[in-house]
Amino acid sequence: MGRRRRRRDRRGRGVRVRADLGDRLRRRHGLRYGPDRRGPAPGRRRRLLGGARPGPVQRPDRQDHNELRRVPHPGRPAATRRRPVPGRGSTGDDRRSHLTSPPRVERPAVDRADLDVPEVPDFLRRQPTGFYRSLNPATKLVIAVATAAIAFGVGGWTGPLSMLLLAGLTAAGAAITRRLLPYLLAASPLVASILLVNTFLYPGASDPLFAIGPFTATATGLTAAFQASLRVTAFALSVAVFSLTTPTDDLLSDLERRGLGRRAIFVIGAAISTVPRLLSRAKEIVDAQRARGLDTEGSLRNRVRGLVPLAGPLVASTLVEVEDRTIALEARAFSAPGRRTPLRTLPDSNVQRAARWAIALTTVALIALSIAGALRLP
Repeated sequence: MGRRRRRRDRRGRGVRVRADLGDRLRRRHGLRYGPDRRGPAPGRRRRLLGGARPGPVQRPDRQDHNELRRVPHPGRPAATRRRPVPGRGSTGDDRRSHLTSPPRVERPAVDRADLDVPEVPDFLRRQPTGFYRSLNPATKLVIAVATAAIAFGVGGWTGPLSMLLLAGLTAAGAAITRRLLPYLLAASPLVASILLVNTFLYPGASDPLFAIGPFTATATGLTAAFQASLRVTAFALSVAVFSLTTPTDDLLSDLERRGLGRRAIFVIGAAISTVPRLLSRAKEIVDAQRARGLDTEGSLRNRVRGLVPLAGPLVASTLVEVEDRTIALEARAFSAPGRRTPLRTLPDSNVQRAARWAIALTTVALIALSIAGALRLP
């Protein structure tokens, strides 16, 4: 008897092998023992054996047939170039030319505001809200420091009044005049104490104005009190204008780009965000205690009794947050050597660099002349 002829195995049938064709699949029938060195072509199915067999292009169910443009925003349709993806048969040169020099297609003008499709997400886009807001954070920081230094370093009325006027004009130009009220209210207790102490207890004053019991108000003390109040107000306004027009992440990103150490940047960011974070947490704790029946309103006694239930959770949550931040920093390789690449590059120009140096040198010169007595201003 002759040897029975075995039907073709999987090597002859390829990917079309099926159980209904009657092929007996045995161990090692047409199978390789090593990995396929020739990978499948992009968008094609992988065969059981070597080589790539033509097949339909595999795409995700939510992928469009147009190329994405810029950064897609979560939850919004992605902006596209409105042209098809290069075909499978095109060469590399054709694809590059297709991407770099697309054919011009005449389309009717469409307003981008009607499309509601942003080119970049909101957290990466700077909002054009005026000249002062568009300045580099370093420039605004130099202006704020110079304003506070001149207000305290230059004697007489001219220094604090001019800096107070400059801070007010800057706030009006940036449209933040109404938002300055909380900062002025926060500085009002200090201003009131300065007025009272200097007016009634100024040392060496011999020009009395009026007396209230054992305290006597003097003209010299009143003048010094008004000057000191102007200096404190100018300082508060300069800090307020800078904080209201400069986002903290922009400031920290610019300082990191200029070479400041990451530990110093973390300390600055933590110091800036500490007070707002504590106020927000205190409000949450007060609301939670009220929901549990604690009376924190009404008489002074009730308010004092509400301090202990507020202070305990506030201190405990602050300590827990410090530990969580430490773990998060270690998980994000905070102590790793090397410089990090900034995600955004804030605008800066040669004019702003020259202005920063000019403001800094002018401030130092004015303070030095005022201390030496060579600059006498009213």
